[in-house]
Amino acid sequence: MRITISKMQKRHLDALSEIESACFSRAWSKDSLESEIDNQNALFLVAENETEVLGYVGCIFVIGEGSITNVAVSPGFRRMGIGDALISALVENAKNMDAEALFLEVRKSNIPAQKLYIKHGFENCGLRKNFYRDPTEDAYIMRLLLK
Repeated sequence: MRITISKMQKRHLDALSEIESACFSRAWSKDSLESEIDNQNALFLVAENETEVLGYVGCIFVIGEGSITNVAVSPGFRRMGIGDALISALVENAKNMDAEALFLEVRKSNIPAQKLYIKHGFENCGLRKNFYRDPTEDAYIMRLLLK
């Protein structure tokens, strides 16, 4: 399967909204996603094949640091390297933007996601108690130093 990664555009929004709903109990709305298209401090990258949107990663940058908001892959396309490709593309873009670090939160129970982030050099650097809702769960804070 050939995967391309590009910046999020309006044409992606319907599919991304569906992926959000399938992946998260507290999904971003289509309007929330759309508001990030013109946000100069945001970078949202979309993975797609020849026929459909497969997933995305979003990141908000403030003063040299990026906070990854979401990494979502359509359930039918997981474990195919899409999340890996999205994280790789985000890291390269962040380096090109001279970002110093990337941060994210991940559910303590989400071992596959933690392994993906560790593969890309992220390290556990803290804990946020009761960070997630539906269900309530702690989050690990993970960091990747880029400089």
